[in-house]
Amino acid sequence: MSRLRWGLATALLLTFIVYARLVSSYFCGFDDFTNEYRAAFEDSPNPSRVFTTTHFGGTKYRPFNRGAVLLCYWLTPDSALAHRLRNLLAHLVSVILVFAVARRLGATQTESLFAATLFGLHPLAHQSTAAAIFGVNFAYAFTLAALWMFLEAYESRGARMFSFLAGSSLTACIALLTYEPAIAVFGLYGVYCFWRWMRGEAPVAGLYQFGAPFLVSQIVPLAIFIGTRFMFVAERTPIVPLGIIIKNIAIFASALILPVDLLLLNSLFGTPLPNQALSDQELVLTIAAVGLLIAGALGIWILRSAETRRRIGGLPWWALLFLLCGIGFALVPFLVFTDHASETYAYLPAAFWSIILAIIVGRVAPPGPAYRVVAGALLVLAAAAAWMRTDRVRHCAAVAEHIVTSVPREAWKSPSSTVFFADAPGTPPLEKFGLYGYRGIATIDPGDPAFPALEQALRLRFHNTELKAAPVSPARLGSLCATPGDACYLVDENGAVTQP
Repeated sequence: MSRLRWGLATALLLTFIVYARLVSSYFCGFDDFTNEYRAAFEDSPNPSRVFTTTHFGGTKYRPFNRGAVLLCYWLTPDSALAHRLRNLLAHLVSVILVFAVARRLGATQTESLFAATLFGLHPLAHQSTAAAIFGVNFAYAFTLAALWMFLEAYESRGARMFSFLAGSSLTACIALLTYEPAIAVFGLYGVYCFWRWMRGEAPVAGLYQFGAPFLVSQIVPLAIFIGTRFMFVAERTPIVPLGIIIKNIAIFASALILPVDLLLLNSLFGTPLPNQALSDQELVLTIAAVGLLIAGALGIWILRSAETRRRIGGLPWWALLFLLCGIGFALVPFLVFTDHASETYAYLPAAFWSIILAIIVGRVAPPGPAYRVVAGALLVLAAAAAWMRTDRVRHCAAVAEHIVTSVPREAWKSPSSTVFFADAPGTPPLEKFGLYGYRGIATIDPGDPAFPALEQALRLRFHNTELKAAPVSPARLGSLCATPGDACYLVDENGAVTQP
């Protein structure tokens, strides 16, 4: 087996080892249960709803995502197995595509393999893969495929060029109808063409021979996307205030730049979760001071070393700027239309950032032991973070499954009965951070009345849409239990269900 095949096999194997442990896990988090409930009781009886209704009645139109959820529900009802296998396969394909994109952008084979491995383990790619039903990495696998095929088409002529352009058009269309922010790929096409034009590098087939088919091939998916949204989406998405946009830019930039996952530090040393750290001014200042010290040390090292300055000057800056544009384009839809930062939105930026890091480390770090130490340290930190995150999601899923399977059907004594659930005494307060802070009832339902996930989870369990259930505060449980026919349960942080 060649070195390339060994390298790709290693990247895929390491990624598989981290995520395969999730395949048999149950659902975790309210998103999983609300989407599975919709698939079971709304879309399954009437599959046309997948294409004719928006995402929970809002401004998002994602028919292929809903279709994939429905198909997975049909394949493995009462289980997250099909969803998790889809996510694992999509992430493994994305790892290969990161390698392919890096190579086409001029990275060496070693740099591209490092980028693929780093992305496979990157903590910012974890939540999109670990959440059973999000479908984000599924959409971005098609986005990366569209980008790679466009890059290949630029370097091809004749039937090969037309094939890659058709493939790019098809995969971009699938990505758009799965997850709207995939529209970022069209901005990247423009940046890449401008970059090559500035360098005097026309498409291999010729400017006009490539340009006309390219424009047609990209107008088609955009027209389908805009047309379907015009047909089915009635509302407009409000724009986020500028102050929140600036704050979220800082959050995403910090998450990408920091070499150590703050969630890993929380698990090892009890440091605040990332969202808690933002409200701790002293901690933020400490992190900023450490960052400035590290940046200063790097600056001094660069200034004192002529060889390092030469290596930095020799970096492929156009390729790095293109990848930075990719990060920006990928985040724009969330920055403009979403008022909160989430790691779910960082999957594609993590892919581009992995390529940037791989190129910089490969060309600036001295060859030999120094390069192996830096690259190895980054991979170890990423692997440790991804392993820990997988453990947290597995625990979340185990707790959720234990709660759902511990409630007997006899708890509903009549059609009008309601079963109430409250945190058991001593249950720690919820420390919400994506999928990773859930405990107890919150592994199913964090208490948002807009998403009655606990009730939906129990209806899924018993295949009965008439059952009523609700999470309540411990203080209210006693008075609610006094109603004849209703039942009450206490749930501890590990999912143990008992009657008060």
